[in-house]
Amino acid sequence: MTASATTSARLYWESFAHFRDRVTAPSGLSVYPRDISRLSRRAAGLRFTDLRFTDPRWFEELPHGGHFAALEQPESLVEQVRGFFRLFRRRPVPPSLGNPAPGVTGLRHTPRMTALTGPTGPLILFDDDSYMYVLRDRAFAEAWWEMPDEYTCGFDALARPLRMTGEPHRVTLALRGDEPAEAELRRLVADHYERFLPGRTSPRAAGLADFIAELPVEGA
Repeated sequence: MTASATTSARLYWESFAHFRDRVTAPSGLSVYPRDISRLSRRAAGLRFTDLRFTDPRWFEELPHGGHFAALEQPESLVEQVRGFFRLFRRRPVPPSLGNPAPGVTGLRHTPRMTALTGPTGPLILFDDDSYMYVLRDRAFAEAWWEMPDEYTCGFDALARPLRMTGEPHRVTLALRGDEPAEAELRRLVADHYERFLPGRTSPRAAGLADFIAELPVEGA
């Protein structure tokens, strides 16, 4: 119909010649149960030398889908792709901003005021995939966050909503108002743990300060 049979077949001719070549680029592997061929975990580790899909689940076996996963299970495939690239969207912390401490929980930190009317750190930000980032203060967050269009919402340590403006690599964070939105913050944190940290319990402290203190802080 589209007069593209020859060009579509060329992909197979070119790829089969290198089918067993070792892949050194960062890779993630999604295995669908009804695909034509399925690599074992051992074989995948031999061919792909830098498998790192949603650490530690770099080799993900999906419950449904086959060779045409984009048509059969589009939501699942999109989640897999976005989960993989999320690993690279998180920049290393510049040395001038201090050392990050990802994954450290139970860290007690004192709220920091960047200005009399500014956000109180740490700041809890969510991207367009509802992934949570807890950053020590406004200056750190503005230097760390790259793309304003990837920002969905955020809160300071007093649960006050934040607004992000600016352009790529030059973002600015400010308070939307003084009214706390603690219930919404707790809901988003619980959703983050459920989606991205299965098996781990979301903070449940009754007091807001204790609740914030249980979150993993980057740049602390």
